[in-house]
Amino acid sequence: YSVGAPVFGLIGQVPSKGIGKGKGLLHEIKDQSGHLDRLTKFTTLITNPTKAEAQLRAAFQAMLSGRRGPVAVEIPPNVYTMPTGVAEVPDFIYRQPEVRVDPAQLAAAVSILAEAKCPMIMVGGGAVDAGNPIRELAELLGAPVVPYRVGHGIVPTDHVCSMYAPVAYRMWKDVDVVVGIGSRMSCARDWGTAGLKIVRIDIDADEFLKVAPDAGVLCDAKGGTEALVAELLGRSLACVEDKDARLADCERLSKSFREEVSDRFKVACDLLQAIQRGCPDDVVFVDELTNLGHISKFFWRTGGARHHLSTGYQSNLGWGYASALGAAYALKGKKRVLSINGDGGFLFTGVEMASAKLHEIPLVAIVVNDNAFGNVKSLQERWYGGRNIACQLASPDFVKMAESFGLRAVRADTPEELE
Repeated sequence: YSVGAPVFGLIGQVPSKGIGKGKGLLHEIKDQSGHLDRLTKFTTLITNPTKAEAQLRAAFQAMLSGRRGPVAVEIPPNVYTMPTGVAEVPDFIYRQPEVRVDPAQLAAAVSILAEAKCPMIMVGGGAVDAGNPIRELAELLGAPVVPYRVGHGIVPTDHVCSMYAPVAYRMWKDVDVVVGIGSRMSCARDWGTAGLKIVRIDIDADEFLKVAPDAGVLCDAKGGTEALVAELLGRSLACVEDKDARLADCERLSKSFREEVSDRFKVACDLLQAIQRGCPDDVVFVDELTNLGHISKFFWRTGGARHHLSTGYQSNLGWGYASALGAAYALKGKKRVLSINGDGGFLFTGVEMASAKLHEIPLVAIVVNDNAFGNVKSLQERWYGGRNIACQLASPDFVKMAESFGLRAVRADTPEELE
């Protein structure tokens, strides 16, 4: 839900007559439908098979339309055996409803950007299909493009307009207009927006209530950005005058930051660089809630959208390996997928190596083992004088563990060996 993933969940239930009765039936959960409703964009309970087709179509429509998200369809076991009376169900063909840009909203955004002197663009998961127009907008304005937890690679890391969030924070004081595209704009919210003009492009009108824009364009990221670029082309833009100097300054700040991070987090950065050198350029990188994963968000070089997968604001430890298995299975024969993990996170779902073996999923997983929830331990040492609690682990020999599932495993003790 937090990253707008269109996931279709087919969920079991207790027999229809027992729902809500609290009789302690096998697998019964009190108010299961209520729980699902709070975790999904849409949920429905099928109790009458003659209505199942309409409910399933409604679920797929909700999953794929507007701001995408997970849906849940509950089916009690007794319903599966009921006759439907339907001889054949036509194929479901989804068509995204056309969302036209409001001319007044667009004009307001254009007016603000025409006067901007130091604009910045923030992108999130809602903009993964809008890479080309976002790059055009960035180049036109001379504006850095900043992802945060998700959105990495929408504009490739090596592009002159791409900027990591910590670098953007250093130049935040100079920014006069920020453009949020498919983003919750949590950085802008946390850094402060006093004195800023805010332009937003989003398919979800509720987002405009959370970080209120001076100009909000209610549209999908791709269509909205394309319309914005079309209107700005040929106009007189205040930011163009010193665009080259501003981008050169952005490049200088980014280079300086990367050198600083390399010195401050030398071990992690050496590992990440070794991993990157050993991977194909188009590898899909799946991070985790581990020190290496945190640093990767402002150090790993991502070549395209959907090539750096992350947890979003939920930051749920243990998501990495299982999610990477899903990505690797979906991309089997098309792209390579790499999963990085700490030992603590890997222990959540490491037993899914059985699934990797069973389904022959071509995933490379790296486990950095320090016998601890390393990030928690470092925070306790930094904030609480080294009074550690519940952060030490007795992790297994992961090489032997993987081999017991029939997988190939090796141990590396240095970045060179890892590469």
